Amino acid sequence: MERGIETDWRLPADGDMARVADELRHHLSVVEGA
Repeated sequence: MERGIETDWRLPADGDMARVADELRHHLSVVEGA
């Protein structure tokens, strides 16, 4: 939030390992791009 990043940081509760890994990669790309 300090860096102006406003996104939903929750991980999917019903996702498999691949889905959770994809979400974590997405979070990292958002933070690295900010």
